[in-house]
Amino acid sequence: MSEKPNEIDALVQAHLTKQAAQVDGAAGLARVQAVMRKPAVSRWRRLLRPILAGSIAAAIVLAFFGGRYLGPTSVSARELVAEVKRVHNQPLARCYLVEMKRQPESDEGKSARQVRLWTRGDRFWIEMRHSETSPPFVWGRGDDGTLWAVLDANRGVRAPIDQTPKPLQRLADLYTLNVDTLLDELLRDCTIAEEPSDGSLTRIVTAEPSTKRMRLWLEKATLEIDVEAKVLRRMVLERNILGGRQATVTFTLIETGPDSDADYRLEGHLAKPMRVYEGKIEPRVKLELVARWFGVRKDTPVRREAVKDIDGKVQTPLDMGDKKAAVLFFLLPDCPISNSYAPEIKRICAEYEAKKIATYIVHADPDVTPEQARKHAVEHGFKCPVLLDPTHVLVTATGATIAPEVAMVGPDRKVLYRGRIDDWYAGYGKRRVAPTQRDLRNALDAILAGKAVETSRTEAIGCFLPEAKK
Repeated sequence: MSEKPNEIDALVQAHLTKQAAQVDGAAGLARVQAVMRKPAVSRWRRLLRPILAGSIAAAIVLAFFGGRYLGPTSVSARELVAEVKRVHNQPLARCYLVEMKRQPESDEGKSARQVRLWTRGDRFWIEMRHSETSPPFVWGRGDDGTLWAVLDANRGVRAPIDQTPKPLQRLADLYTLNVDTLLDELLRDCTIAEEPSDGSLTRIVTAEPSTKRMRLWLEKATLEIDVEAKVLRRMVLERNILGGRQATVTFTLIETGPDSDADYRLEGHLAKPMRVYEGKIEPRVKLELVARWFGVRKDTPVRREAVKDIDGKVQTPLDMGDKKAAVLFFLLPDCPISNSYAPEIKRICAEYEAKKIATYIVHADPDVTPEQARKHAVEHGFKCPVLLDPTHVLVTATGATIAPEVAMVGPDRKVLYRGRIDDWYAGYGKRRVAPTQRDLRNALDAILAGKAVETSRTEAIGCFLPEAKK
């Protein structure tokens, strides 16, 4: 097949050469005489000549109109969408800015998100920001359909989509752009048409559902396609939920470039040591996931839950009476970083208890017995109440995940500060000579001065708290 175009070119060139040549009368007469001296051509050869000429002419026409001379506008809208799908599967990542306009109009602006979606073939991951200064919330969907999300620098969650919170499932569906699958569905279940465009470099293709299944989630799709590159520049999806209009989602191409397979996996966005919650999501992790998704500060009122201390007495540390705040130090007896903070914890307890700040040591390891917790308190000289939280009542209420990690709760039962005690540890195995930021003390001093806590969240460095007792 690859040699035919060259043969056709040779025929065309020979024909043009003959037409351009000057007519030589003498030579022409000689050729006529020579033909007259030749024997008569057989009947079959006379019949084959026009057929051969017609075949050559047809081949020339085919080469011109169906081969490399084909112009971009001669491709149908459906063929153009199919070509976009082919180009999208090339090894190149594309980043789309995602804008969502909810219905009805009165809901517009309730969720001011900056959303960027990276996609390559049938893979994608999303970066969401709730403001210019807020940290990004990164999530994606695995090849097996599971949803994964980054909770912080070292922790993430991965679970089947049906085990994630319902609101998250719905919004995940709205923000998802699996271009490869979507274009397949548009070609299979939609009527493809074309709208007039402003120039020759782009074409506007529309797709309207032709099946009941498609109408359940899509009202209309509008695709702006780069004709030369065959790239999807912009797409507007008018989305339905169970057949009712829900939102208009616009995807605008803003960046292209190489990427790594790691970007499409949860582990590619986590630092070591990492912890991944898999399978059925615990309630506290689910609460944190929803808060990260919606950009909600985790300062909502905590429930009035009771735990026991090492003497078996019931304690409600978050019912603080006339105290100005309650400080919970989450520790593990066998965590070196946790134990290294014992002197500073003792100093903070002694200094701030006199200023009406309640302090507690909390053991969240379900395997720690009252006797072990008591021995640990004696060894490190803790004088404040020591609480046992095997079912993670206080862990869930405050969102703690690390030991040592501290949570400060105000009289209105809101978490005012959660994170590290200070920045003594710059990283795992990296300890400064002395802290340069005393985050807990700064938060306590702000509360005592009647001011808002300037930095309410920091990342704690230490050992992960074990799973709760079932």
